[in-house]
Amino acid sequence: MKHLLIFTMMQIIFSGFAPKSFCQSDRQKYDNFVLDRKSKASEKYTYSQFAIALRYRDTLQLTSAQVDIMYSEVQNLKNIKNAHYQEIKESLDTRSLESGKLINLLTETQYDLLLRLKNHSKAKSIAESDWNELELRGLSTSLEKDQTLSALYEYYIQRESLYDKYRHDPIQQSEQTKAHYNNNRPVELKTLTKARRSNKNNTLGQNLNGN
Repeated sequence: MKHLLIFTMMQIIFSGFAPKSFCQSDRQKYDNFVLDRKSKASEKYTYSQFAIALRYRDTLQLTSAQVDIMYSEVQNLKNIKNAHYQEIKESLDTRSLESGKLINLLTETQYDLLLRLKNHSKAKSIAESDWNELELRGLSTSLEKDQTLSALYEYYIQRESLYDKYRHDPIQQSEQTKAHYNNNRPVELKTLTKARRSNKNNTLGQNLNGN
């Protein structure tokens, strides 16, 4: 009985220095921090073109040989990025490395489809932003929304795909994207660009879509 009383008193004394609720709260914060860091580490390479290709291997109809190479390249990418970070504590942009290998590893049809899958959300977002701006400027009254969004989306997804496809070749990238800009801009985008450059309402530069 005496030992039990002493043990109970010790619990009370020490609980005054470190309340149970405080310890649990701190522990939960630490556990959440660790989980967050682990999650970010595991997702660090999720958006490489190699990883995206593996995610859509069935859609891209990758061969078993292509899949094996993709897995090898994902691991190689991890090693390169980790070594770079350990040395200078900065992340490494490997997009030029990815495009330089994928343009030879995949067929043209496969690579073009991969880049459309990769850039779908971005192109859709920019197209919707442009449509909203057309409405705000009063330039949408004679336009059909779905048709305009489709034209803008197609322009942007091709533009973003060209940027990614030729990351390893800046000269080719510049030539391809300039040709795309000059030859494939939708009429609606030309109208919007002209409005942005108008002396009466020059908002060019305020829009961050990169038009």
